[in-house]
Amino acid sequence: ANGEYRYTTADAEGRFLLLGLPEGTFTIRAEDPASGLAGEAAGTLPDASQPFDFDVVMPASGTVSGTVRDAAAQAVPFAEISVRSLPADIARSTSADDQGRYAFERVPTGTVDVVGVKPGTALHGAAASALAAHGDTLVMDIALPVPGSISGALADAGTPMADHCVELRSQQTAFGLGELRVLAQTDGTGAFGFAEVAPGAYSVLAAACTNADQGAVAHVDV
Repeated sequence: ANGEYRYTTADAEGRFLLLGLPEGTFTIRAEDPASGLAGEAAGTLPDASQPFDFDVVMPASGTVSGTVRDAAAQAVPFAEISVRSLPADIARSTSADDQGRYAFERVPTGTVDVVGVKPGTALHGAAASALAAHGDTLVMDIALPVPGSISGALADAGTPMADHCVELRSQQTAFGLGELRVLAQTDGTGAFGFAEVAPGAYSVLAAACTNADQGAVAHVDV
């Protein structure tokens, strides 16, 4: 109000109280830190000496849930799940339970993308759909593809480079909320491997574990 900012936290029932506001126009913005949902409303305080009730309505939202399964239709325990809501562009992440099940509450209506990654691997899958109306529950199961693998050996002028760090990076950032990275280490012969990798383009980066700024890069397709 009038260029001043005040902050407060709502109680468990969503009620809030702001004291000492001057008379005149104001804008109230409310944000749910757990979901990223935000609502905004403007009004006018006619008399600063009298209580004034004013409600902020949050955007329509629903629940997105599903199960992550591998190519054999088996549940993937503790899969890493990311969800992005469009056009709100709100991104969140969680982990599935031991049965591969996940759920996100208060997801804005509209287009929804979800990604599931098998922990410790580059094996991932995605699904896209839309929440149509407030209060809807949208089931978005994620099917992981048949995995491939990437392996190789690290050498310097023919000399094996043991105990070096190797990083696998997905070059397909569109499938998720960021660049997928998986780490491995060379063995005594300089060999390394990534056993479960989804089809796609990847970069392999190798460097001494104590000096990751100096190393080599290779590009591979699975």
